[in-house]
Amino acid sequence: SPPRLPTTPAAAPMPKLRQLAKKGLLFGNAWATPGCSSTRATIFTGRYGFRTGVGAPLPPEADSPAPVLPPTEFGLPSAFAGTPYLLAHIGKWHLSRGTRDPELYGWPYFAGPDPSQTSGGIKNYFRWPKTVNGVTTTSTVYNTTDVVDETIGRIRAAKAENRPYFIWAAFAAVHAPFHKPPNALHSRDSLPANGGVTYRRAYFEAMIEALDTEIG
Repeated sequence: SPPRLPTTPAAAPMPKLRQLAKKGLLFGNAWATPGCSSTRATIFTGRYGFRTGVGAPLPPEADSPAPVLPPTEFGLPSAFAGTPYLLAHIGKWHLSRGTRDPELYGWPYFAGPDPSQTSGGIKNYFRWPKTVNGVTTTSTVYNTTDVVDETIGRIRAAKAENRPYFIWAAFAAVHAPFHKPPNALHSRDSLPANGGVTYRRAYFEAMIEALDTEIG
C-alpha cells in the first residue's frame, strides 16, 4: 500500500474510508485534474478535458461563459444501455446549468442540488435547493446526510426489483463553506457553531469526520 504522509496537525479520523480502502480496489497510479468539474467530466466520459471541453470548474456567475459538457459525449449511463441496471446520480452535478440536465445526459434518476442555482456550489449545507428529477424544493436535511439517504433509497429500490445497480454518489463535502456538522456525525461537540475563519481547519476536519460517518 502507498505510504501515509503525515499532516500537522494530524488528519481527521476516517475509519470507515480506511476500511473501505483496505477491503476494496486501490489504484496505486491514478491522476485527476486540479478541478472538480474537469475531473467529474473525465470520470463520466473516460476522456481528457481537452477532448470534452471541460478543463476547469463552472464559474459561479450565471452570465460567465462556462465549460459545459457536450450532451453528445458518450457517458456512463450510455454504457449501461440495454442492461437491467438501475442507474442513479445522487448529489453534485456541476457539469452544466440546467435543472433537468442530469436526465438529459442519461440519468433516469437524479437527486441533488439544483444545477441552475448551485453552479458555484451550495451556499448552506443545512438549507439548499434540492432537485429530484426536475422538481426543486428547499431541503433542510444536512447535505452529506441527504446524499447517503438518497443512495440507500436507490439501493433498496434496486434490491426490491432484484436488479443490479450503478449509483454515482457525488458529495459536496468537504467543499466550502466550512462549518460545524450535526454533533451526531463527529467528535468535536465543543466547536462553536459560528467561529469564523479561526475555526476553519477544525470545521474542515469535522466535515471529514461527518462524511466518514455517513459513508459508514
